[in-house]
This record gives sequence, C-alpha cells and structure tokens, in this order.
Amino acid sequence: GLREILNKKRGDLSKISGICLVIFLSKEILAKKRETILPQPKEFSLKEVFSPIVNYFKKLIKKPRLRLLGFGGQAKLKLPKIVIPKIIVPKPKLTKNQIIILALIFSLVIGFFATRQEEKQQLEIYQNNLNQIQEKVNQAESFLILKETKPQLVVEANSLLKESWEEISPIAKIAPNLPSDFSNQVFALRDKISKNLYQLNNLVEISEPEIIFEFNPKDFVPQKMVSDGKNLYFFSPYSQNLFKVNQTGESQLISIDKKFNLATSLDGSILFSLKPNQVIIFRDEQFGEIISLETPGAVGGWSPDFNFNNLFSYRSNLYFLDKKTGEIIKYPYLKNFEWGPPRLWLDPETKKAIDAKSLAVDGDIWILNKVNSISRYRAGKLQETLKLDFFPYPKEFSKIFTLSGLSYLYILEPIQKRIIILTKAGEIIKQFQSEKFDNLLDFSISQDGKIIWLLNGLKVYQINL
Repeated sequence: GLREILNKKRGDLSKISGICLVIFLSKEILAKKRETILPQPKEFSLKEVFSPIVNYFKKLIKKPRLRLLGFGGQAKLKLPKIVIPKIIVPKPKLTKNQIIILALIFSLVIGFFATRQEEKQQLEIYQNNLNQIQEKVNQAESFLILKETKPQLVVEANSLLKESWEEISPIAKIAPNLPSDFSNQVFALRDKISKNLYQLNNLVEISEPEIIFEFNPKDFVPQKMVSDGKNLYFFSPYSQNLFKVNQTGESQLISIDKKFNLATSLDGSILFSLKPNQVIIFRDEQFGEIISLETPGAVGGWSPDFNFNNLFSYRSNLYFLDKKTGEIIKYPYLKNFEWGPPRLWLDPETKKAIDAKSLAVDGDIWILNKVNSISRYRAGKLQETLKLDFFPYPKEFSKIFTLSGLSYLYILEPIQKRIIILTKAGEIIKQFQSEKFDNLLDFSISQDGKIIWLLNGLKVYQINL
C-alpha cells in the first residue's frame, strides 16, 4: 500500500518538505466516512462530583489520637459539636424611646407651622400699627406746613410726633428680626420722625466742634472746671495744682500742694473748697489764706457727718448741698472774705433735695433732681417743679448752671452727648449735640451767656451762641 503510493509520487515529493508534505497528501486522499468509537456516557452523579471535596474535609477534621502520659491506654479527643443558630429576622417593633422621638418630631413640625402662622399674624399687627403711626406723622407734617399762619399748631405737631416716636420705638427694637422690607419701612419712618422732632426741639448737631485746648496727660488730667469771667481754671479732687487756660488758648500750670474738691466764682475771683470744711480764695493770680468754716455738725441737732457735695455762691453768700440729707447749708457773707455761722436754708416743712444732682443760685435756688426734673425754691420753700418734656427724652443729667444776669438754665447730659439751654419756665431754647462729646465732665458759661466751654476728657470745646 503506502510504499506504492510513495513510489508513484516520488517526483512530486522530492520537491517539497515538512508540513507541506502533509498538506499535499491530504489533497490527494479522498475523504472517507470515518467511524468514531466514543465511550458510553455515564449517568451524572452529585456524589461523585463532590466526593473529592468531601474526602478533603474529612481529612481535615479527622479526630486525632492523643497518647496520655502515664497511661497505657489511648484517649479519644472529643470535639464540641458546632451548632449553627437559626437566624430569625425579628419583626420591626417601636420602642418607647422611638415613640417619644417620633412624637417630639411631630410636635416640632406642628409647632413650626404654628409659629410661622403666629409670626405672620404678628407681622400683620405690626404693619397695621406702622400704618397708624404713618397717619399721625402725615397729620403732624400738615400742621407744620401751617405753622406760619397758626403757630399753635406747632405744639400739636410736636405732641403727635412724640407719640409717634414712643409707638415706633418698640417696633424699631425688634425690626432687625423681621423681614427686611418691613424693617426698612420702620427705620425710614423712625428717621423721619426724629428729624422733625430735632427741628421742633431746636437740636443742633455739631460734626466738628471747636477745640480751644487739649491737655497733655503727662502734665495735668482735669476733672472739673470753673470760670472767673475771663479765664478758665481746671482742677481735680485727685491731684494737686491748678491749671489756667485763657480765651485765646494760652495755658499755665499753677502749683499748689492742695487738692480742690469744689469751686465757684465769687466777685471776680475763684473760691475753692477743700475737705472737710475749708475754703481758699484765688484772686489776681494768687492764693489767699486757707479759711476754716464752722462745721454744720456743730449747730444743734445737725448730722455730724454732713458732706459738701455741691457749692454755689450768690452775692458772696455760700450755698452747699448735701445730697444724702437733702439739706442746703447757707454761709452768710460778712466782709473781707469772712462768713458767718452756717444755717439750714430750707424750711423744715418743705420738701428736701434728697439725691439731687446739682444746684444753681440766682436769687432762687434751682435743684436738678435725680428724676431729671428741676425744682425751684425761694425763701427756703419749694415753689414749683419743672418736668422736662423735650426730645430726645432726658436720661441722666449731671449739672445745672445759671446766673442772676442770665435768662436761661444750662443743663449737661453726658450720656446723650449734649448740653441743653432752657428758659426758666422750662421751655427748650437750644440743644447742642456732637459725637465728639463722648466724655463730658463739666462746663462753664461766660458772664454774658454767649459762650459755652465744655470739658470733654482732655479736650476743651467752645460753642459760640
């Protein structure tokens, strides 16, 4: 067979080699039907498939045999049976705490919506109030238009604007927490009211007040001031010496080893008070001798702890105020800077000036009260009390001043950075206010009442009227 075939193809085979020989032969051989003998298929068995794995784990968990020392026999090691717990998925149940939390969340949601509704209703109330205030302001402004022909309408306009201010002030305090468009309405209306009230109450705002002198704290730190009509004198209860400033701003330190507590002008000179009951005169640039006044406690029945809190002179008589007892002590002037024994000036049956802030004397005695009113006394008896009802409303006054030759009362209010000029009937004449008046300590007035000097910290301001 095969030899014969190869002999027949000898010529062709000699020209080829390798795998090409196989391909050549396959082309020449005619395809025949092949008989394939396949193994008989076996039935599928899980046991046979997994038996190698099972045998592997059997070897791993095969019980070892342990030989016990000292015994001939062998002990079998018993392994604990592994019990796989059944996993039971519990049905969801609400605990007591969860119920409380859910109830709380529900309450918060309800509360939130209730609060929103309440805020909406409150805002409507505020809006209605604001509309009513606006109507009052409109009415007041209409009165002011007619003030030239009907001056009495100015009083009514002032009253309406004051009412409007009192009504809008509480709303303005909470306005920042309200919607911005509403708060803008509130502030705009408040500014309009205040502007009108400033004009009606003669308030002048000074952006840059005139400074005539500024202290160097290394040289002197003033606390109080007094004027002799020509010069200003500054002193302090806490330090020695006296500091002089004239009206052109020239200054001079006057040395003296005394601490002055109070001072008042006295017939072209200055009288200084030293604790407890001494006074000294400064005249013609020189200090006189120290004078001891008779103590009020030496007079029958008077309190031995009488304290001089305020001092004022009128016709050379000296008037001291004791804020604690409310008494006014008068030292009558004799001659040559000598004073007689003290006496109680107030009538025993009249109201005392307890907790008074300050006093001024022009023949009558004017007491600046703690409640920001002014009491006028004459011949030891209370004549009237002026309630100060102007805008901005008084908060805390500190000093009152007047002279017999002046028609006005002057009041200092540091907390509102202003000095106020009133008639002696309590009517407003002028107010001067400045942001620079941030530490008002004292003030003084010229003899003709046309100049106000203000001690503000280390600076001395001047206002020309």
